[in-house]
Amino acid sequence: TMEFETTVTPIASSSKFLVMLNLTVDNIGDSHFDGQLRRNVSSSETTIGDTGNAFNDNGNWGSDNFHGQGYTMTFLDTPNTSSQINYRFYIRENSGGRIRLMSTGPCGLTVMEIKG
Repeated sequence: TMEFETTVTPIASSSKFLVMLNLTVDNIGDSHFDGQLRRNVSSSETTIGDTGNAFNDNGNWGSDNFHGQGYTMTFLDTPNTSSQINYRFYIRENSGGRIRLMSTGPCGLTVMEIKG
């Protein structure tokens, strides 16, 4: 499992947060993967977006290798809190192949507060 993580403290409890993920990966072999964004506030974790996997079975191209596959996901979150928020995006390879982040491609988790 790979993950991206960032922590923010809201200016106001009415703020919304735009959470953007950029991911560039190599899919090696029969690789497909799931991803999920989670919010943690005061040890209470919530899945953002889809209640299952935010994206499921991406990159399933059989046994070939594919390099430099780019993914972008955007979420608008309304946590209704002034407490510190930890956003974490999980990626899990689920087919016995391999997935790896490309060190030369854009990867990152960006969070922008929108005043409510």
